Parts: sequence; structure tokens; C-alpha cells
Amino acid sequence: MTKSILHLGLAAALLTSLASPVLAQQATLPGGGRTILPGRRLVGYCGMPGAPALGELGVGNDLQAQIDKMLKVVKDYDDGSAKPLPVMELIATVVHPYPGKDGMYRERMPAAVLDEWTKAAKDNGSILLLDIQPGRASFLDEAKAFEKWLLEPHVGLALDPEWAILAGQTPGKHFGTTTGAAVDEVAKYLSDLVTEHDLPQKALVV
Repeated sequence: MTKSILHLGLAAALLTSLASPVLAQQATLPGGGRTILPGRRLVGYCGMPGAPALGELGVGNDLQAQIDKMLKVVKDYDDGSAKPLPVMELIATVVHPYPGKDGMYRERMPAAVLDEWTKAAKDNGSILLLDIQPGRASFLDEAKAFEKWLLEPHVGLALDPEWAILAGQTPGKHFGTTTGAAVDEVAKYLSDLVTEHDLPQKALVV
């Protein structure tokens, strides 16, 4: 991802709960409600701590300052057709040009970072997308590693197929790919979480 504004209105696959418990007990999205599209437009920034080249949210050491800038931009996308819903996208699994201990060419962000960004998104009325650059790992395994945070009503996923490489390949030297079946696996996993825990719609962006 680049520093440019992330406009996800047409890219989101929405996973909706089929359960129907008492409405007063249902979790809601930032700003209220349980559905994203077609009523909301997802607009925001991406980034990773300490990596300004990977997005605006990684610039400097003050995350809140960058969020404040993002929220000002988000307002510009309110044209009356769909109310903007702010999005913070954290590169939660980032590829590396070296294999690491498990040979997967990727590293997951520490729990403390995930906790900080999850809270910051909630406090600022945003949804949080956990972006996965899987290296040689599978998207499904990486998604399951973040289940604690995906159980939050405002947290979804983004998948980066260009960083999904095969055995014998190296990120940066080979352009990655994925399959519809791999994406469907993640979609089913998320959908099951939504149904089992009666969560609002989640965005799955590819």
C-alpha cells in the first residue's frame, strides 16, 4: 500500500451475522448500526509503526496526530450519497526479504501494537483493517493468528496477494499471487466468527 488515501467503498466483501439475538445486546459499528455497505463509504489511511514509507499512519511517533489528519480528509468524502466511515489499516503481517526462524518471510506485529491500534480505532470512531502480507505463510493461518482482535466489532481484514509467494520465491524478487479458493477460506472463517459471535458486518478487502 502507498501513502495515498485508501478508498474502499467498492472493494469490501461484507460478512454479515445470521444470528438474531435481542437487539439491545448486539454490538454495533463505529457511528452506530451493524451494516457497512451500501450506506457507508470506507475512507482512510494505512501504515505501520516506524515505517513512514508504508503509509501516513506510520509517519512520525504520534499516531493520534496522524489519525486527526486522516479524519479531516475523511470529511471531504461526504457527498451525501454515502456517509464516510473512517478506516485505519494496520499492516499487521509484513513481509521480509529474509526467511526468519520459521522460513515464512514475514513478521507479525506485536500484540501491544495491535492493542494500541484497536483501541485508537475505537476511540476515533474508525474501523481497523488488519492488513496481511503473508510471505510464504497462508492467508488463513495469518488471519487466525489475529482472532483475538477480529472478535472486536470494528476490526476486519485486508489481504495483499502481491506478497503471497510460493516455496523457492522471495518477496521483492517475485510478485506474489493467490487464488479464489484461498480468499474464500478467509471469507468463510470471518463469516463464521461473525455468525458465532453475532458481530456487525466485517469488511474483507483484497
